Amino acid sequence: MSNLAIDPTTGDLVIGRGAARVSGVTYVAQLLRSRLQTLLGEWEQDTSLGIDWLGMLGRKAPVLEIERKLRTLIQETNNVRAIISLNINPDYRTRKLSVDFVVISTYGTISDIVITTGVGNGLRN
Repeated sequence: MSNLAIDPTTGDLVIGRGAARVSGVTYVAQLLRSRLQTLLGEWEQDTSLGIDWLGMLGRKAPVLEIERKLRTLIQETNNVRAIISLNINPDYRTRKLSVDFVVISTYGTISDIVITTGVGNGLRN
């Protein structure tokens, strides 16, 4: 599988003499990053996609509840075989969350991924 490459820092498509593509481990890592940063209802084509970050972080949901939702989302992602580790650090004051994880995918191990997501300052960061 492959997809258009998205810059992990800016969220912009990577374009040079054409659109860059990702595949394998990089594809799965990009897919996980995108899924974890999608706010519930954000995508008009399927408003059931995403996580209710505003609801969870706004009401200070317990870390175990957040972890359960993230584990489900990660495990349901195409080509993910197992979660090795998942660390969550919520900041309820700013309504943001930092997630780092190690995952075994069909293509190999995905590690050293840190995602900051949540709401505030333009919805996500």
